[in-house]
Amino acid sequence: MQGDRRKFYPRVKGNLPLAIEVAGELHKHGVFEVAVVGDYMLTRMKRNLTPAHFETFDCWVDTLSNWANTDGLCTGIISETIRKDPKLVERLLDWTKSENRWRRRASAVSLVPIARRGDMLDDIFRIADRLMGDKDDMVQKGVGWLLKEASKKHPDEVREYLIKWRPRTSALVLRYASEKLPVDKRVLKRG
Repeated sequence: MQGDRRKFYPRVKGNLPLAIEVAGELHKHGVFEVAVVGDYMLTRMKRNLTPAHFETFDCWVDTLSNWANTDGLCTGIISETIRKDPKLVERLLDWTKSENRWRRRASAVSLVPIARRGDMLDDIFRIADRLMGDKDDMVQKGVGWLLKEASKKHPDEVREYLIKWRPRTSALVLRYASEKLPVDKRVLKRG
């Protein structure tokens, strides 16, 4: 697969509209390994993405079928549009209500690179608020990952947030979210 990605990128290099068109067709194909090639091409050009591209990527979220292609699209591409226009978080809030588990996971993991930099903590908590009670393990792992990344720059704030949610969220979310906190500061389910 790595070879396929490297083989196709030179064909679209420097032509963002063509890369988006090709990636869109690859997403429509419905096969994870095929869509990854398109995402790779766009990730290589992500500095050229604008918030206007969010609408296109929003449609692609409906083609996602597992955690790997969800995380690749969201952390490599969608997050860049949000970084450039934080108001797009409002759209992610809408995603948290979706019946589609991958769209709900996408609402959290789209903010992972932003959380890693320590940015948009209030928005991260807004998204997490909507997902902390989700019963789907893939969504729980996504929100846990988001909070874990946020905890690297904001350990006290994330710890307080987790303490508030401890009675109402899953052990899985707490375990994932606490991984980077000091051992004595981790928030886990009691007894």
